[in-house]
Amino acid sequence: MKKYCLILIFLSPILSFSQMIVDAGANQHLCDPDWNNDTIIIGGNPTVTGGIPPYTYTWSITPIEAFFPGSGIYFNASDLLNDTTIPNPVLMEVYPMNCLNTNYFRLTVTDALGTTLTDSVQITASSFFHHLLWYGWTINQGDSIFLNEGSNVGGGIGNLSYLWQPSHGLSDTTLFAGFWAKPDTTIEYYVTVTDSMGCQRTGSPLYYITVNPLSTNSTLKPILDFNIYPNPTNNYIIVETDKHNPTYTATITDIHGKIILTTLIKSKTTIIITDKLTTGFYFISISDNKQILRTKKLVKE
Repeated sequence: MKKYCLILIFLSPILSFSQMIVDAGANQHLCDPDWNNDTIIIGGNPTVTGGIPPYTYTWSITPIEAFFPGSGIYFNASDLLNDTTIPNPVLMEVYPMNCLNTNYFRLTVTDALGTTLTDSVQITASSFFHHLLWYGWTINQGDSIFLNEGSNVGGGIGNLSYLWQPSHGLSDTTLFAGFWAKPDTTIEYYVTVTDSMGCQRTGSPLYYITVNPLSTNSTLKPILDFNIYPNPTNNYIIVETDKHNPTYTATITDIHGKIILTTLIKSKTTIIITDKLTTGFYFISISDNKQILRTKKLVKE
């Protein structure tokens, strides 16, 4: 007689998990123009692998002192990120992220078993400054002028390189200062500055050079002079010229060279309405058949 033995084997589940890995993402560098145009997300893809979910996330930074040393005002992670408790927060405020305040965002992750790991990501930025001073000269055609006032753009990170534009008449377009200009027509020179991170900033025109062309008999074309008042102005200006020609035109441009207003100079005294101009600096030029005769600075309050 056959006998059978029933053997029961009970297999208990074995809980297995892999080592937890935390990734705060790649380091990022921001250029000035990107600050308001790009969505800047930090954290890895994925931010956490392994361990036992659910996870808790905490983003933090060493507080950044705002404005100037000793201000007593500090930025924390919650001031800069849209949420400090998610794996991939968005950088909402970049003002403190400049070349003087390089900082690390630290991510601390804790899983369901209490295992805690930390990783960090560095965010840096190129911050440029730009002043509105300008310099103007009037020269005769064929003459040169030495430009040695430097650049109206600075900041950035590391070594800076310079490119002056347009290149017409310049002895060197790559120097900070100390080069000659010999333009044969009236011209405005401006500079583009590039830092060691490849970030750039272009300034408003810094050098305004009016060139008096020589006539066929080598005598100078008469120079036009004019006055504007009130300056600073609010609703209007009065333009007074020392001579009049029905082809004279007044043009107001902003500091970037954009034409804001153009009108004929109908007499030696002309009123121009300026109430629609926004507060700031402008330039007013008198030209004759598109040849600029004289340019002056105008301030709108």
